[in-house]
Amino acid sequence: MSKTVFIRLSLLNDNPQYRRLLAARALSLLGLGFLIVAVPIQIYQLTGSTLWVAAAGASDAAGLFLGLLFGGVLADTHDQRKLILLARSVCGVGFAALAINAMFATPSVLALIGLAFIDGFFGAIGVSALMAAAPQVVGRERIVEAGALGMLISRVINIASPALAGLLLAATHVVWAYVIATVSTIATVGVLRGLNPLPPQSFEVQSPLKMLVGALEFVITRRRVLTVFLLGALLMACTGIKVLFPALATDVFATSNSMTGLLFAMGPVGATLAAVFSGWVHDRKDAFRLMIGLSLSGLVVFTAIGVAPGIWAAMILLVVFGYLISTASLLQYGIVQRETPDAFLGRVNSLWLAQDALGDIVGALTFGALASLVMPLNAVLILGLSSLAVMLLLIVIGLILGRGAAPADAGPA
Repeated sequence: MSKTVFIRLSLLNDNPQYRRLLAARALSLLGLGFLIVAVPIQIYQLTGSTLWVAAAGASDAAGLFLGLLFGGVLADTHDQRKLILLARSVCGVGFAALAINAMFATPSVLALIGLAFIDGFFGAIGVSALMAAAPQVVGRERIVEAGALGMLISRVINIASPALAGLLLAATHVVWAYVIATVSTIATVGVLRGLNPLPPQSFEVQSPLKMLVGALEFVITRRRVLTVFLLGALLMACTGIKVLFPALATDVFATSNSMTGLLFAMGPVGATLAAVFSGWVHDRKDAFRLMIGLSLSGLVVFTAIGVAPGIWAAMILLVVFGYLISTASLLQYGIVQRETPDAFLGRVNSLWLAQDALGDIVGALTFGALASLVMPLNAVLILGLSSLAVMLLLIVIGLILGRGAAPADAGPA
């Protein structure tokens, strides 16, 4: 067990290759933060329609989902360094195309939507290769430590970068947001060129579809990995609560629109705290049981939001919820990495990311549907209680299946 509750920084001193990965991640996220704000603002300014904004988001999500599935197969069969460099380079070209499109007197909305798909697709391929490469770069025994550092960097930049983008767009033309994204991507590629080759582990040459089916079979037959996937989807569905934040702030708690922004910030604040104080979860021999306990606690806190007496109570609960599920997610990440053989890492990680994305989408749609039938807080209470019931059922089923045997739970040889 770790002797400190604080995040470990030794990887930054010990592992130059990991420093490159982390620096590249930071630069990449910085550019993406500007895109996340710039694209919907530009489309809305051009069309005045939220439907077109949603179309761009759907195009990006479709590219992301397909890229994750395709990228997982590629990461298990090709040099991961080359894949990461190729993916980021294509994304950089796409960002430059966005900048050029923005310079026209009448920018093309269809070009924006098409480039959103390309960015989602190739971005997902890069992420798939990056996740598959992490155990090679840092070693499985330090994967949670690396995950915590990555979480901290991503949370801080995901909070700061969109805010900076908003200030930039308020002061100047949208083209500059795309220029910053392009330059940050060029810098990312430059940093990643210093990585050592990351060849795939031994694998049997099969069709991509057969390889994906093989990865699904692996997940289904490994009890702990399957449990992590199911709980991950359940927790991600609960994060769909963000679609209720405008209604909670203005209609339920009768506060100003400025409080809506604070509600959005509370989850990331909790996640940042989880990363900073992640030292206590490193090297836990009871990682699986601890993950179960944190997930259960997170759902209890989430359910309590449904009976929050005021907006400040709701914000405190959102911070605690963000902390608990982010710490649980860190443990889930470690479990998946440690129990997945090298030959499956790319595909299993891609499936993990895909179920995260689908869980978020399903949660948002579920909250939206419930809120059209009942009050927003009642929607939170209903989904919270339902999620708790599902989790308790999974625990009972897991205890029953776990009696007597678990060759399927053994880690990779």
